[in-house]
Amino acid sequence: MKSIGRRQFVTTSLGAAAVAAGGRRSVAATDRVNLGVIGLGNRGSTWVRDLAKRDEVQIAYLCDVDAARFERNSAVVDSAGRPAPKQVQDFRKVLDDPAVEAVVVATNHHWLSLVAIMACQAGKDVYVEKPGSHNAREAHLVVEAARKYKRVVQVGLQNRSAPYIQQAREYVQSGKLGKLHLVRVLSMNEGRMRPKGPEAPPPSTLDWDMWCGPAPLVPYSPGTWHVNRYDYGVGRIVDDLVHQVDTAVYVTGLGVPETVVDAGGVYHYKDGRDFPDTQLTSFQYPDLTMLFQSTLWAEYVRETPSVVRDGDQFPDWQLNGTKIELFGTEGMMLLGRHGGGYQVYDNAQKMVTSSYGRRADAEHMSNFLECVRSRKNPHAWVEDALPSMLLCHLGNVSWRAGDRKLSYDASTGWLRNDPEANAFMQRKGRKPFLIPDAV
Repeated sequence: MKSIGRRQFVTTSLGAAAVAAGGRRSVAATDRVNLGVIGLGNRGSTWVRDLAKRDEVQIAYLCDVDAARFERNSAVVDSAGRPAPKQVQDFRKVLDDPAVEAVVVATNHHWLSLVAIMACQAGKDVYVEKPGSHNAREAHLVVEAARKYKRVVQVGLQNRSAPYIQQAREYVQSGKLGKLHLVRVLSMNEGRMRPKGPEAPPPSTLDWDMWCGPAPLVPYSPGTWHVNRYDYGVGRIVDDLVHQVDTAVYVTGLGVPETVVDAGGVYHYKDGRDFPDTQLTSFQYPDLTMLFQSTLWAEYVRETPSVVRDGDQFPDWQLNGTKIELFGTEGMMLLGRHGGGYQVYDNAQKMVTSSYGRRADAEHMSNFLECVRSRKNPHAWVEDALPSMLLCHLGNVSWRAGDRKLSYDASTGWLRNDPEANAFMQRKGRKPFLIPDAV
């Protein structure tokens, strides 16, 4: 890839986005949304399969740094009887096309924020996959970009589009559980070793410099080691935990806490990872404590199986590793994510109400596309999702700072009186892929 300067990189898509400052026109209900999918890994390919079936969408671009991913995704579009999308390895070509109205950003974690910011600058609406940002500062920058350029930005936190989650929210906020004082959020999933293997030449189809992007350029090594490294990921726990965290934030209406303290360590998977495989994080609100409990090695505690997610069943709550427990003075709620439903028990230990649930991936994308037309805020509008992103990032910051208790200042977006920990709230990026100080 040809080297570019910082100014060119940051502003490359702004020429086509001059109209974005005032907000582009709404897409007519009869028009197809011209859309690019950026990142064709597991999640991006899933969206290609979904979007290729939708009459209201035209997939204009398939974009990935690895050209080997084009063939199978193009075949999906072709089998749906849709026109062939353009194939590019550089996402800026998608952003520079004024005919593209929206993008799905499904890159690796270290690219999510910067692509979303630049897409907003280029006048595109954005569906950005979870966790929506690489770190706390970039979470704020994505919000600022969405506001400034008047973009519809939906974070891939699809539980907000699930009817049973919306019902649970109404129940909790009606006060029927009484006063909430404790919320426990679990993310106890199966993990695996992810060691960094031997160095090797990158595949001929892969633009490795572009893959590394704002992260350090290191010699190529195959595998998924990067998921648990600070420079490239947010850790396997946060990557999954953010769904449960956001569900808890959504149903309770909680924002960012006063203090955060983490405990845990790398106890089982000694593979050189930077993030813990066992993590307990406590978030303190004025009269409520929220606890995150996470492991990657307790294989007997698992996420809700598909047969439960897609059927009229409740999980085995005792051995469910992706549940949310809400404890109020008048009762408690057991709540599943991605299906699983909820059940409520009163002080007499009697189940007083319940609802089955379903996954809401398709509904979440439908909500985004509807908002591209209407210009309304979507269910997981990035500003509403900001507290969920920050909770996860703050837990990681506390871990990186030696399990130190942190005090967050919502008015500034930084930690109070802790320069060392504040350094973990952001990154500079790598030339020419620098993170902007302002959008």
